[in-house]
Amino acid sequence: ILSFNPQLRSLLDSNSQLRETMQNPEFLRQLTSPETLQ
Repeated sequence: ILSFNPQLRSLLDSNSQLRETMQNPEFLRQLTSPETLQ
């Protein structure tokens, strides 16, 4: 998903903490859960 967005890629490249968060399975699970999207 991330690789298709250059702007997001550059943001992650400059922000290691955000990059670690985006690679966190638990965070991604919450991000894609129906409860979060409502």
